[in-house]
Amino acid sequence: MSMRMKFLLLSLGLVSGIFVACSKGTTQAGIEVGNPSVTVSAEFNVVKGLPSYAPLARKALYALTPDQMTWTDLRLPLTQVRYFASYYYYMPTDPNTGAALWPSSGLDSLRPMDVLKGDTLVANFDEMDIPSRSYLKEIVLQFNLSKWTVRGNSCATTSSCQKVELNFPDSTYLELRYHHDQLERVGDTGHVKLPVQFHAQVLLASVNLSGANVIVSPDSVVHVYVDSSLLESFAQSFNALRYSTHKVNSHFTNFVLTPPALVQYDSVGVNRVQNGDFSLHGANWIFLTELGGVADTSFSSDGVNVKITGGGHVDYAVQWMQEDIELIQGRWYQLKFTAKADVDSTLILVRVGRYHAPYDNLDAANQDNLAPLSTVEKEFTFDFCAKETNPFGRLEFNLGNYVRSVTIKNVSLIQQAF
Repeated sequence: MSMRMKFLLLSLGLVSGIFVACSKGTTQAGIEVGNPSVTVSAEFNVVKGLPSYAPLARKALYALTPDQMTWTDLRLPLTQVRYFASYYYYMPTDPNTGAALWPSSGLDSLRPMDVLKGDTLVANFDEMDIPSRSYLKEIVLQFNLSKWTVRGNSCATTSSCQKVELNFPDSTYLELRYHHDQLERVGDTGHVKLPVQFHAQVLLASVNLSGANVIVSPDSVVHVYVDSSLLESFAQSFNALRYSTHKVNSHFTNFVLTPPALVQYDSVGVNRVQNGDFSLHGANWIFLTELGGVADTSFSSDGVNVKITGGGHVDYAVQWMQEDIELIQGRWYQLKFTAKADVDSTLILVRVGRYHAPYDNLDAANQDNLAPLSTVEKEFTFDFCAKETNPFGRLEFNLGNYVRSVTIKNVSLIQQAF
């Protein structure tokens, strides 16, 4: 069943101013998209200092360092806004490509957002059918940078200033993906705000005004022709979770974590599981039955109890899951939990996998872990190496195939030092 939802994207107000190898504040499994009272806005800001994640740039603090560039024309050529979500029971769109939020017709468009003047974009999505059992993952902003120019004055000294233009290459798109944790709720209004912050210092640190890609025109304007490395710096100037650059009409899917996000997630000893002791009962967890699975849950000091009265014919007919498990490629993780059942000699399949098709295992060895349960409580430990960097892994306890009651407690998934 789907629920009609009204999105409002507004208040794009501005104030002037990888490494890959083999912590959260919310108490929900995610922002449920199918909520007709929710509106969304993205507020663009130019800020000083380097990007900081606390987590993911919510209420970040920035170093006060003087800017040598005074922007005179800093417009962002917005061409599309999309969202990505995990879906349960009903999937209206391909989760690999996301669903368009703006423009509502789905056609490619371009809207220059003037970050200095505080342009406002209002988009009404009354006619979109969005399922009520879906959890928001990311908001994606796409910019068409093809032959785009931003302008400013570079003042190395108080007595010497030059006009500078940054010229972007032809047929280039930039996509910025923002984690749902970066959205800020505005009181009890049902409004959700996305702070889109441009950290000019990151970009300017990579601009070499005497480099080979710089030409001074007869009117003394310094033209900086953006190459691939400078384009990376431009992308990393935003406080996004990850980004990609690609050519028009291509389908480039290698989204790179921004350096601050990578630093946050690449942390030894941090438990990736929220509410693993179930002190908040079912907060952060998702319960699913399908394909003949019939079950219910309850909570006690012993943890979560899943009473299964219909096991179905597949292990995933009954699932107890948590999403948004952050993994870094090549890092080792240890999954640990304690479990028992009210009948002897049954199994549960436990793994960390992808939240969307093909739902493959994110273990480099592609190992599904089988935990043999008995009526005596037992602690289980499984080690695995992540095969990719993915901020949205899904921890699954697959409990189908049996009629039984299963109790699970003390769940943790911790990055190891080795």
